[in-house]
Amino acid sequence: MLKPLLDDDYGVLENWVRDRYIDLTTRNVKDLPEADRRYHTDKAIAEAREIDVDSERAAKMINTPPGVVQVLWLSLKHNHPDVTLDETRKLCMNNPEFDAAMDGVLGGGVADVPKKKRATKRPKKATRSKRRK
Repeated sequence: MLKPLLDDDYGVLENWVRDRYIDLTTRNVKDLPEADRRYHTDKAIAEAREIDVDSERAAKMINTPPGVVQVLWLSLKHNHPDVTLDETRKLCMNNPEFDAAMDGVLGGGVADVPKKKRATKRPKKATRSKRRK
């Protein structure tokens, strides 16, 4: 049985997002020269500190199969304290119900974050090059 996430769970989830962000960056820059790897890794660490669990960046990471597994595990562990993250992951692999749920997640989102409204430019008024007399 699933339970809603508690405040502590959101802290765990936020740390997971931050760690994953750094890990993904580190993996993507592994073939770069040392100075470039260090630059991008330091930048990722600084950016990760600014990620909140309710941010758009976090929502994108949570709305992936590993993110949904993380949320599911955090929800399950309240009533099933012995269940591990790895067991939760295996439960979800090759599971048609999980695949269908992921389709819904990627379409709508478990962690919907309001999109920032973009400023829209007003169309320029047509100007007349010549005035009618």
